[in-house]
Amino acid sequence: MNERIENFDFQINQSVENERNIQEQSSKLLSDLDSLNPLLLKLTEQRESFEKIFNETESIDNFVKLHQQIKQIQNELTSLFSSKLQRLNASIQHYTNNNIRHESTQLSTTLMNINNRYRTLSQDINRFIERIDERIESETNNSIETYRKFIEGLRVKLTRLSNDHRLTIDVKQRLLNEISQTLTNGRSYVHQAIEHIKLTRNLLNNEYNINEIDDECQAIDDEWVEFISDFDDQKQEIINIENEIKKLDLTVNDIHEWLKQQENVFQLMTTNQSTLPLKIEKLEQIKILFRNLETNIDLKQELKQLESRVSIVPLIQSYNQCMEKRQQLLSSAQDALLHASEAAEYHEHFETISERFHLWMADAENRLEQHTSTNEMRTDYAIEEHYRSVE
Repeated sequence: MNERIENFDFQINQSVENERNIQEQSSKLLSDLDSLNPLLLKLTEQRESFEKIFNETESIDNFVKLHQQIKQIQNELTSLFSSKLQRLNASIQHYTNNNIRHESTQLSTTLMNINNRYRTLSQDINRFIERIDERIESETNNSIETYRKFIEGLRVKLTRLSNDHRLTIDVKQRLLNEISQTLTNGRSYVHQAIEHIKLTRNLLNNEYNINEIDDECQAIDDEWVEFISDFDDQKQEIINIENEIKKLDLTVNDIHEWLKQQENVFQLMTTNQSTLPLKIEKLEQIKILFRNLETNIDLKQELKQLESRVSIVPLIQSYNQCMEKRQQLLSSAQDALLHASEAAEYHEHFETISERFHLWMADAENRLEQHTSTNEMRTDYAIEEHYRSVE
């Protein structure tokens, strides 16, 4: 009887001990579950705070920072699951399988709520990271697109500058200045695009490897360096064109002034000369003027070559005016040369005839003297004979 009583007491004590252990285990599991709530709440509040920042920011640097911060929350959440929640799931599953009690229901319900909170937060964070990454990539693409539009705009201007020969030197210089003024911004766009590419591609390295990132950045930098080289070449070309225009303009002005001088000289030659030596001198002067005007001052080839690179309509018009003036002077000089030659010839012929006439008159006077002195004729008859001879 005593033995049975002792066994009964032992069973009672054992039962009490088991109940106490079960209660302690249940309390411990509930306590562990409750300890997760503040952690999940903290991570949820952080995510909501970052969500607000995300909606208010525009900077890609801030998006990258947000990505890193949300990744940190994700890592903490993953660590929470692996270090606590996963173990609690196993422990509570074991507890409820072995104990059909009110506490089992409470533990299961609490665990389900915790798991739901964890799952919801994990899904929210994953979606948030996707949104951030999409925005980062979008901003990077916008940065690249901004650079592309910028460089294409400059290329259009530079191509027009180098290929459109219809432009005047002033328009070319204006285009050159417009490009020059934007080069600082261009360097900024290049740097920004390269930095954003590196930042984004490294952040999203699941899609882009390092070599592709480096190649893309190098391609942008090479393109910019090539553009700067082409721009410098075109700038030197503009300087060369300006110098050639100045040189030809000076030459045309010199021709114009020289033609004015020749015209003034020619005006002095148009007066009539009274003596044969003066007429001959005038004839020689006109011949010299004519030879000078016939001297080749043809700039057509130089102007044609320059016109294939830039519009020089005023310069060509000025040159053509000089050529027209030269042709007019040549025509006038040719007429004057003909008239001066005829005048000298006629004057010389007149003097020859005059000299012969004077000789003949002297001879006639001598014969008259002979008639009146040697012949025994009457004076009246001698005079009549003389006049018939003169006639």
